[in-house]
Amino acid sequence: MTRTLVHSTKVVLVTMLFAIASPLVSWAGTCGAPDSIFDCAVGPTGCPTIAACTTCCTTLGGGPASCAVTCAKVNAGYDVLETVPDPNGTSFDFSGRSGQCAVPGAMFDIGCTAFTSVVQKRGIPIVDCSAAPAGARLGLTDTIVHRKADAVFDPNLPFPRTAPAIPIELVDLSLVSVAPITVTGCSGGPQQWEMRSTDSKSGSITPGTMTVIQADANGGTFTSSLSVCPLVTFRRLSDNKTFNIDVCRVDPNCEAHLSASGCWSYTTPPQSDFVNVPKFSSNFVAGYCPGRTGAPPASPAEDPRVNPTRETDPNFAIHYVAPARSIAGTIPTLSAWGLMLLVALLGVSSVILLRRRRNVPGGSSS
Repeated sequence: MTRTLVHSTKVVLVTMLFAIASPLVSWAGTCGAPDSIFDCAVGPTGCPTIAACTTCCTTLGGGPASCAVTCAKVNAGYDVLETVPDPNGTSFDFSGRSGQCAVPGAMFDIGCTAFTSVVQKRGIPIVDCSAAPAGARLGLTDTIVHRKADAVFDPNLPFPRTAPAIPIELVDLSLVSVAPITVTGCSGGPQQWEMRSTDSKSGSITPGTMTVIQADANGGTFTSSLSVCPLVTFRRLSDNKTFNIDVCRVDPNCEAHLSASGCWSYTTPPQSDFVNVPKFSSNFVAGYCPGRTGAPPASPAEDPRVNPTRETDPNFAIHYVAPARSIAGTIPTLSAWGLMLLVALLGVSSVILLRRRRNVPGGSSS
């Protein structure tokens, strides 16, 4: 009887504890709704293990033939990237292509002049997993590039060795203007607008490609040409009026062709906070390659372990990216008030349990 009563009391108290404490859980960072990040279920990679591949490649020629073949490729997958600070800034220049990509003033308001300025941008995390297999924990990811085929190296060739070019495609993008843009000439005076850029679901016009070079057992370098057709959303700050421009559908010549060269590794650093989901990220980490010859300089301000990749279109676009981090928006944390209340509730529950045990006949027994 005593044990049953005590057990029932514990169940009630625990239920009350979670009911009261759950609203006190706050989500760190700015990644938005937690459900979109936590809903993922992704299986193990097709390679035996990344570590096994690296070890096998290190002893290439002396290892099992099957392992050598498996390790002599980069699996198709997704590059999950985060826009990082750059001295020149991630930007889009609406005066590019001799001004033919300017935003018509009439789209803003009566009398406004066409917008032809450079807009500096920063990334905002993608939280809907819309372009990812269900369950990918995307963290601070704001850009996703799909490598649509395996990059296969000839295992009989020595390092460095080059795989045939593979197709790539931008499948998700989430950027916002660093500061409001000012539209002039409007009948009521200058207006402040926010600009957001996402990937156009109608897709790019020109196929993108990537050439991967394996320099050694740990990774190598790559070059790429990525075509980007952004869907641009403008929001007026005074009244939240919005309109969209599917840039390449308005004028195909406004498609951005971003060229890049960078370095890659098979794995992220041990115990790192980079996004790395098996079968999603595969065995290719663009932008992590410490000490590699020809690698872009590391970014101490962002993370000393990464070598950001600078994608450029000399006509009007710059995008500076690095491996996305998973440290914000993926771990629930308790606020200080929530923690204090939990401690108090635990103390009260202990007192109630002790009193009930004393008031029940034979309560002193166990």
